[in-house]
Amino acid sequence: LMESLDGVGVKEGEVYKRSTLEKVKSELVRSYSSNGRYGASVDIQESLKARNTIEISIEVDEGESAAIKKINIIGNEVFSTEDLLEGFELSEGSFFSFIRNDNQYSKEKLQGDIETLESFYLDRGYLKFSIESSQISLSRDKKSIFIDFNIFEGDQYTISEVNVIGDIPFDEEAYLPITSSQEGEIYSQGQIAAIEEYFKKIVALSRIVMPEMNIQIPPNLSPKSYQSFLQVGINDWGGISPLTPDFVNPEFSWPEINKVEDYSKKAGYDLKCRFPIYPEFFSFINNRLRDKIAVIQNEDGYVKEEYWK
Repeated sequence: LMESLDGVGVKEGEVYKRSTLEKVKSELVRSYSSNGRYGASVDIQESLKARNTIEISIEVDEGESAAIKKINIIGNEVFSTEDLLEGFELSEGSFFSFIRNDNQYSKEKLQGDIETLESFYLDRGYLKFSIESSQISLSRDKKSIFIDFNIFEGDQYTISEVNVIGDIPFDEEAYLPITSSQEGEIYSQGQIAAIEEYFKKIVALSRIVMPEMNIQIPPNLSPKSYQSFLQVGINDWGGISPLTPDFVNPEFSWPEINKVEDYSKKAGYDLKCRFPIYPEFFSFINNRLRDKIAVIQNEDGYVKEEYWK
């Protein structure tokens, strides 16, 4: 607590600011509440001293930790509530809860259980699954917590076809047995993540063996993997159009170019716009097309920024 106060400028010798202490008070109460201690209180006492100084006393009453009384899941028809709660870290507790403290609430545990619930359905083919809301209610005596999840299950999906898109620096024999084995199977987010990890390892290995190789990953097909793909060695996002849909994968909309640029910058890279042919292969195109390219290319062989930004 003293370190936290020091960090916001509440320490001996500093100018006293009541507003800062009030913010600290609010944050302390919020922090206790997020861990199920809704009865916690913080009282700040001030005492004027000589030479225009002030003494501050902070009294904290942590209160008792509220116990989880009931966890309800509303909207589930395919799976029972018992099956869904089995993987939860939050629990209604048992006879031994006074020893294990397994019925104690925390915001971090709640967030973890929300992710667990989402993974449960996504690993079983329910792509449209969503948690419509999660509500925490407290008894009047602030000793019992009730948690309600309102969910939408949706339909279960199977994989009809698997395509690998992009400039893959190895023969399809290396991955075809893996991808083709998924056809006809119930969709599983966990299994897809494992296949994605396999491709990341191949990309990383290719970057080591062939450092000059251009490796492309379409960003609209892996919107949650920008950073990881950049880290393993890709250097090309492929074509991104602000005017047309992805005709190969129309169900996946193009990302905004400025967002792709932001993601690239966060990973330590500058986004550039290239022509349909890489600069190192300009010598293979005819002079007429080469002259047209020269009008809008910069000194590095890429499209001038004023033509795409």
